[in-house]
Amino acid sequence: MRKSGIKTVAAIFLMSAIVPVLKAQLTIAAPAAPANNTNTAKATVENTDAEESAAPVSDGGKYDTLRFSGKDFLSGKLVSFIPEKAITWLHPDAEKPIEFKVTNLKELSLSGKQLQPPAGSSTVRLTNGDIFKGVIQKLDKDSLLIKTWYAGDIRISRKMLKEILPSCASSAIYDGPNDIKEWTVDNQRGAGGDNRKVEVGNRTLSIPGNCNAGRDMKLPDMAKIEFDIATGMNSNVNIFLYSDQIARHQGNSYILNISSSYLYLQRYSRNEGSDSLGQGECRKMMEKSIAHFTILVDKKKKSFTIMVNGSIVQQISDSHGEFCGKGGMISFFNSGGYGILKIKNISVSKWDGRIPNTASEGEDNAKDNIVFSNDDKVTGKLKSIENGQITFETEFAALNVPIDRARSIRFSGEGAQVAKRNTNDIKAFFTLDESITIDVQKIADGKIIGKSENFGNAEFMLNSFKKIGLNIYAESGDDEKDSSGASTENNLNDE
Repeated sequence: MRKSGIKTVAAIFLMSAIVPVLKAQLTIAAPAAPANNTNTAKATVENTDAEESAAPVSDGGKYDTLRFSGKDFLSGKLVSFIPEKAITWLHPDAEKPIEFKVTNLKELSLSGKQLQPPAGSSTVRLTNGDIFKGVIQKLDKDSLLIKTWYAGDIRISRKMLKEILPSCASSAIYDGPNDIKEWTVDNQRGAGGDNRKVEVGNRTLSIPGNCNAGRDMKLPDMAKIEFDIATGMNSNVNIFLYSDQIARHQGNSYILNISSSYLYLQRYSRNEGSDSLGQGECRKMMEKSIAHFTILVDKKKKSFTIMVNGSIVQQISDSHGEFCGKGGMISFFNSGGYGILKIKNISVSKWDGRIPNTASEGEDNAKDNIVFSNDDKVTGKLKSIENGQITFETEFAALNVPIDRARSIRFSGEGAQVAKRNTNDIKAFFTLDESITIDVQKIADGKIIGKSENFGNAEFMLNSFKKIGLNIYAESGDDEKDSSGASTENNLNDE
């Protein structure tokens, strides 16, 4: 008995030394949901390192993802969120929903099909950077009234308005990935005989080494292509644009190579081979594990603008001849032999020729101005918008023009105000670079209830948004800043 007791004490002491080490590496995976219960949510908690910091890529986008201030995340289902109290989360292993303190929360990615803007929706930019979408109803000296698909009628104070971008039709072409069936894939067998398989889940393309996935996006002459990319330390990524073949290096296309914190753009023709168009450095922007890319293409001008995390890395035009891309396809090739390439939140739309989040700031900021679709510009005083007509006073005459003839309407900075920040502010993202700030009171039952100096009190449909940013004014360390991606060293030709 005495020896047994000594052994027990020794075992306890040993475990107490080991458990803290194990805890740091622990992955807690939820058990499979019962076959007869399709409503049970699945949850996974992970502490990730640089190579595995993307959100879970299983489940086909059926589950929400909660991110904490470190690299931890939890998949499951949101029940409710009450600021300064708790977020309530559904986990299949718990008898009751779990409550988490709000302090260490960073982001909530939302599952399910997102409501899309109807045709004719305009974009309204505010002085604090918020972007509203909706149909313009009326503008007077005090406010703008817009009709939205996500919150009904919204009235925005005129002092908070910065710009209106009228639109007559939706520019969305593709938003995903949603299903592997949307993609044509090339799965390769690894050196050890293992089968490598491209998969889609949680709005993510997971592409093993030496595999590729492509899709005919029917890219327009003016295209805006966006995606998040998560790569490992030894990865090398080729992105084929405007290709007429899914198979790599068999079509006429432009190729963007992401390698070792550098971007290389080249044209490739089946008959003429390849020509380098230039390179850009994005080392500082890609020190983290995930980066947001925006590629803007003007086919007529043969020009490309490549942005990483909102900053321009490369602007270049092809001077080698006619536009090389002969199709409308995009494909992603993981030419690195190690690790899985993850492409998330792919969005393709028609581009209006404007660089995102930049506008012609303050050429004549003391006056309102309108830029028309034919590039004509007038400055003066915007009096009103009603029944689809703009009333605008210039130094020479009063104008009455249809709103659909205007490309942009910018407001004078005189008397402009910026909504104050609030402790309970969240950011609700429509797309990867369009969001609104809400002083949230509650998120529950598929709605966000909140207010702002911009628009007063409002209720928003939760499924209008891709994700929710939490604790948005919290100071962050380097590993908490906007995520960016890391790539590796192989040259495009070293395949």
